[in-house]
Order: sequence, then C-alpha cells, then structure tokens
Amino acid sequence: MQLRSEVSPVSIGSVDDLRYGLSQDIGRAWDDLGDRVPRPQFDFLGRPIPGFNTNAIEERRAARLRALRGRSTSDTDAFLEKLYNTYQGVSKLLARDIINQMSSIPDYPRTRTLDWVIGSNDFSFPYGDGTDPYELFNLTLKLLKSNLVTSLAIQVPVQSLDTHTEGHAVQFMRSRAAFDAVGRLLGIMKNSPATEGPGSLLDETVVLIISEFSRTWPGSNSCDHWPATSVAFVGGGVAPNRMIGGYQIAAGAPASTVGFVGQDVALTDSSRRQPRAADVIHTALRILGIQDFFIPGGSSEIVGVRA
Repeated sequence: MQLRSEVSPVSIGSVDDLRYGLSQDIGRAWDDLGDRVPRPQFDFLGRPIPGFNTNAIEERRAARLRALRGRSTSDTDAFLEKLYNTYQGVSKLLARDIINQMSSIPDYPRTRTLDWVIGSNDFSFPYGDGTDPYELFNLTLKLLKSNLVTSLAIQVPVQSLDTHTEGHAVQFMRSRAAFDAVGRLLGIMKNSPATEGPGSLLDETVVLIISEFSRTWPGSNSCDHWPATSVAFVGGGVAPNRMIGGYQIAAGAPASTVGFVGQDVALTDSSRRQPRAADVIHTALRILGIQDFFIPGGSSEIVGVRA
C-alpha cells in the first residue's frame, strides 16, 4: 500500500526560503516563534502520531523534510528520517520540559523604583520597538534560575547612551539608571539559591558589565566617543572589592582635550601593558575554568581579577 502524505507540493531551493535569516530582514527572523500551540503531528512517512505543541517554523521545517522523501536514494531518505526524528524530539522538549520549568519560576518583582528605571518612556528599550524592558530582565532571571542556558548576553534597557548634543548631565543620568537596573538584577541573583549545590545564583555565575565604547569626560568640554572603557567583573570566582588599572592625564595636555593615558596592568604572561578586549575575554574564560582556547591576536589573563 502506498502511503499518502498530507503535505502539499512545495518548491525546494527558492531563495525566498532563506529570507527569514537575512540580517537586513532580521525582524522576520523571529516571526512565528511565539505561537506554540497544539497541532496535529505526523511521522516522517506522513502517518498521524500523538500531537504536541509546535510553532509555525517547526511545522514548516517538518513539512519540508517530509516533502524531500523519495526524491533521492534510500540512504538519503534514511538520513532525512533520522534528522526529522531529531528535530521532532527537540520540539517535544521545547514544548514540555522547558516551558514547564520556566512557568514554575516566579516573575521578577517589579517595584516603583524599578518602574522608573526601566519602565518609563525616557528609559525605554532601545530603538523604540515597543518591547517592555521588564520582560527582558524577567526572562533573563527565569533562564538562569531554571539552569536552561550556559550563557546570556543582554542589552541594558535604557534609552541610548550614545549622546552628543544633550551633554554629560543627561548621559550620566542614563548611565546611573542603567547601573541601578543592573544592580537590582545582581541583587536578586545574590538572594536566589544556586541551581546546584550551596551558595547563590550569583556565586555560580560570572557577570561581565561592558560597553563597546566609552565617552569623553566632562573636562574635555565635549560628549563624544572615547577609545578607552572599563569592565566590571561580578560573581563566582571573581576577587571582590578591587579596581585594577586606571588612567592618568598626559602632562601638559590642554583642558579642552584632556589627554588620556591608560595605565599598564600586570598580566599572567609576566608582561605589563594596557589591557585589551582580548585580555578581558581571556580573563573571563579562566575564571570559568576554561583553559583550552585561542583568541586571535594574542591575549593573557589580567592579574588580580580571579579569586
């Protein structure tokens, strides 16, 4: 007996099929990821199986794999079936275990001060896309508390810090709000039990607070990009309550330019020089206990950061 698939004929290999992954169409990349609902399910041969929750992207992937059956050799079909079953297993995991774990974790407490920091119009999510910044912090904590991820990168939801005409007063206000929001996030992590063993959630997490650029300081009479910045290390494996490195003003520099010279720091390769971004990453990896890695251009651990 020949089995009939419920899949309608689809075109294979169209460039349009790749549009959702193009960087210039990034908004579409997230379409349909949140519509996980109960849908009829089928095995690779098109036979009905017990249903479970999927989203539209998972449905499209499954349908296209089934549509490829019989177009090549039996070995290819066997490989596609294994791939199909793997993807289907991941969909089941996402639909059940992860959703249940996330749902069981209480929401991030929202206070009046927190509303001021990340909830008002002046401190909205960058680019004005309408996203509630509270949900970013809430999701971050739920992912960490559920131990479902090994790393997270988030952008502090404060209106752009890249100010030029508004001056340092506004820039400082926004920076202060950003650090207030980060501090509350760290405070909750410090008061949450670790996912494994004793200690807190913060004890088992390494947090880096970093920006891709800094700003000129008030004495320069400008508010512009600046080539030197700083990084804060917080959490497990980090030596507390210390500042490493610093800056000095070049002798004879006019007040309008404020010549800035970063101070050298000690590195584990027995050298002393101004730390670079690669050294920051190298140091973070060593705090995490990772030793076998390579960073192009060379790097070394900054002495004194690791506990």
